[in-house]
Amino acid sequence: MNKKPRTIFPTKKEELPNGITLLLRENHSVPTISITVYFKGGKGIENEKTNGISCLTQRLMTRGAGEYSTLSLYEQLEKYGIRINPFFGKDTAGITMMTLSRHFDRAMELFSQVILNPKFPEEELEKEKKNLIEGIHKEKDDILPYCLQKCEGLVFEGHPYSMPRKGTEESVKKFTREDVLKYYQDVYFPANMVVSIVGDIQMDYALSVLSRYFNGFNSSSSLLDPGDIENPIKNVREGIEQTEKRQVALCIGFQAPSVVSEDYYTFSVLNHVLSGMGSRLFVELRDKQALAYSVNSIFSSYKNAGIFRAYILTGYDQKERARMSLLEEIDRLRTRLVSYDELVRAKRYHLGLFDIRLQSNSSVASQLAYHEIMNNGYDFIDKYPERIKLITRQKVKRAAEKYLKPQSYAIAILTPGSYPGNLR
Repeated sequence: MNKKPRTIFPTKKEELPNGITLLLRENHSVPTISITVYFKGGKGIENEKTNGISCLTQRLMTRGAGEYSTLSLYEQLEKYGIRINPFFGKDTAGITMMTLSRHFDRAMELFSQVILNPKFPEEELEKEKKNLIEGIHKEKDDILPYCLQKCEGLVFEGHPYSMPRKGTEESVKKFTREDVLKYYQDVYFPANMVVSIVGDIQMDYALSVLSRYFNGFNSSSSLLDPGDIENPIKNVREGIEQTEKRQVALCIGFQAPSVVSEDYYTFSVLNHVLSGMGSRLFVELRDKQALAYSVNSIFSSYKNAGIFRAYILTGYDQKERARMSLLEEIDRLRTRLVSYDELVRAKRYHLGLFDIRLQSNSSVASQLAYHEIMNNGYDFIDKYPERIKLITRQKVKRAAEKYLKPQSYAIAILTPGSYPGNLR
């Protein structure tokens, strides 16, 4: 199949009478369409009793809808080559869909049934609860992701962001179909819905099809906001856990800017001074000092806060030296300007990754909808590269001074034996 030349079309925005926001960007290079629907919700509106309800509800969204049983829905999706995937995050929940452009009408009919009329059958509910609990038990088997999760819990202590992604065994066991229905009704309503469509389609046709299937969607709700972080880190928060693994996983975390903060752009560059194979952490701790099996940093940003984590997987005999070296590299960002070469590398690396993510229709659709629902605006991705290019060495240092404060961080350590010494 010969590809058509790729033309960059501007994003168009419309609002349906019931409050649904539609974003559309044409791309006629291939005859496919990607659709992403975002709702505000997710982990941020959970509490200890409802921890895990976002995950459970989203898993159940495709387990039968409207006139379709689970099996008949899957058969229809397979017949037309349609892919539907529910998801959730800290601040959002939603569903993605991919289809050939010639099947768009049929795809939207099935998509609307999943969104408007999910069945949530009892037998599927019990299956998914068992699957979730099994997944919770297995999380500790992968030492590095578990360490990162443990660090996140310490950084956001007392806030919904701190809770386990899948919930706890205790919370998941107690969930009923009524709990799932309540979450669905709290989150899935038209004024809380952004639909992003990217691909081989034009606005008039997309709007007519969307209106046909969603004009009757008229429910409403009062969605809770997760709120600001009320428990900022003022000293060292420790979380040390013994494991049966032979390596030590160590993660240091700081509260960082939210996705709507002006500091978001600077911190994205700051993170890539430390992350990647040509970064400080890789060169200094892995290549020069031979301290790490794996070492990197991650900046994750949400509606009400962000988190910066630097982590290392090392040997038991090197654990204390690895911890101190990791802290020293973070401290260097506060106390000295990064070099011009480091800044250029970090910007190029970051913008390269950003550009790669936007090569697929599905990624563009997701980015458009996410930033629209986060109040950054759907044009965020078009303006983003220029904002990154404006970041200076001085801005990186000021951001490090503001957020990477000494003695104001969380540290999670998973170790095969005891961890001696005072971490403060």
